[in-house]
Amino acid sequence: MSSPKRGVATARLTGRDGEELTVIVPAVLHDDQLFISSDNMSTLRVTLHAAGVEDAELEFSELEGV
Repeated sequence: MSSPKRGVATARLTGRDGEELTVIVPAVLHDDQLFISSDNMSTLRVTLHAAGVEDAELEFSELEGV
């Protein structure tokens, strides 16, 4: 079992109006699971809804020195 890695999850979106958005939230990667707090998950959902996007792919980046 690997140690949890702290970092950020990034979603790059294109809204229904063609505007490109980037949303970055704190996250933890443990084994193959990405953990995002409920507050930050709410932020992602609200942003997706406002942009008219139903689904997004998240990319994890580990923070160095944490």
